[in-house]
Amino acid sequence: PLSHKIHSGHALDFVRYAASVQGNYDLASESAWTMANSIKDKQIMIMQGQKRVAAPWQVLKTFGKWDDILKLKPKHSGTPYLDGIWSYVKGSAYLAKGNKEQARQELNKLKQIINLPNVDKYRAGATPVSRVLKAAAYGLEGEIFLAGGKYSEAIEAFTLAVALEDQNNYTEPPDWPHPMRLYLGSALIAAKKFKEAEKVYRRDLDWNKNNGWSLFGLQQSLQLQGKTDEAEMIYKEFLLAWQHADIELSDSFIK
Repeated sequence: PLSHKIHSGHALDFVRYAASVQGNYDLASESAWTMANSIKDKQIMIMQGQKRVAAPWQVLKTFGKWDDILKLKPKHSGTPYLDGIWSYVKGSAYLAKGNKEQARQELNKLKQIINLPNVDKYRAGATPVSRVLKAAAYGLEGEIFLAGGKYSEAIEAFTLAVALEDQNNYTEPPDWPHPMRLYLGSALIAAKKFKEAEKVYRRDLDWNKNNGWSLFGLQQSLQLQGKTDEAEMIYKEFLLAWQHADIELSDSFIK
């Protein structure tokens, strides 16, 4: 009964997630859009429906496709989850294009959505929508701080996002597609707190085995501490995890 014919959407969830952690944008995007385009208006309130609608947006964010985000006109909206995730993704795109004011406006929209009385009415996965969106808000806030060189504030915001993500209810794949520790580790490296960054990436790899983004961040943090032998070993692990990737990394998340 768990065949691909009955649970094709769930199978594509895993393809999208695996491709994302392996740095394969084309496959992640194809899988995400296949899922999203199968969701019709009457299915939006189904448990996984909203998450699948938003999955392509988050893939675009993960891989830094900022122009594509800003050109996109979502087919579905009007629920706290969809509107909140869209503001999160769009805020990052504005920030990456140098428009901090509009990024802050999207952050403010996201915070307003979190405070709606019906924020948790329509479930989008195993975790309450309010918790998912709070983590997103801290994440976007951290990105804005990091872009402004406010490293302490960025670290604080990302730490709060990580704490919320760690409380997410168990589901496969996870309700949050791109670990917040990738952002926290990057902020710690920017603040020259390399040892702390190493701990963050190692903790992420405890939960997300062979995540290429985390391996890259760990290699960076080791190299910057002068742990060259260990960094070389981790880099080999990264190359193995990244063998199907179609992007190159310079950080553990794309700014």
